[in-house]
Amino acid sequence: MKAYQQHLRNLAALDREIRAGRLPNASTMARTLGVHARTVHRYVAFLRLELRAPLRWDARRNGFTYRRQWNFGKALLAWLAQDT
Repeated sequence: MKAYQQHLRNLAALDREIRAGRLPNASTMARTLGVHARTVHRYVAFLRLELRAPLRWDARRNGFTYRRQWNFGKALLAWLAQDT
């Protein structure tokens, strides 16, 4: 598997956890994905900056949530289309 494929799978897994309301944080997602917490922070930055995900940090519950409904697949396809 190519590195970018694994990153896309990890991004999709992070999105699923957030949408499911599990409030993942960098530590829990790092363990789940088998990566370093810094890598999860990079995924979060990519979601926010490149895909414009409406992410917010819930300090009280110690995890990421979406402020509103958002479609990862649609956002990813739009981002890929602008690169061509």
